[in-house]
Amino acid sequence: MKLRPIGETKWHQFPNTGGITGLCLLAESHLACHTFPEFGSFCLNLFCCVPREEWDFEREITSAFGAASVAVRTVTRPYGLAKEFRFEPAIVAAKLPRESQNG
Repeated sequence: MKLRPIGETKWHQFPNTGGITGLCLLAESHLACHTFPEFGSFCLNLFCCVPREEWDFEREITSAFGAASVAVRTVTRPYGLAKEFRFEPAIVAAKLPRESQNG
């Protein structure tokens, strides 16, 4: 996607669940990652303040993580002065196969 990090990615692991949260500041905005080991899932939030080429999130996430299912929601942000504004939450969530949940 040609994203441009502008600093070191920060990670935090939660002591009880072992879940991880990561945040990467981008020249385009930011990328956040949240894992939920107790549910075998993770969530990626990617925000870009400039138009991007289409990217097949479902195929790429399934391929990279072996996800059993992937749900993608997209926000279409108006650029410039828009007369009409449409807003939907943007989240990528994946459910990992059962064998991935144990370690």
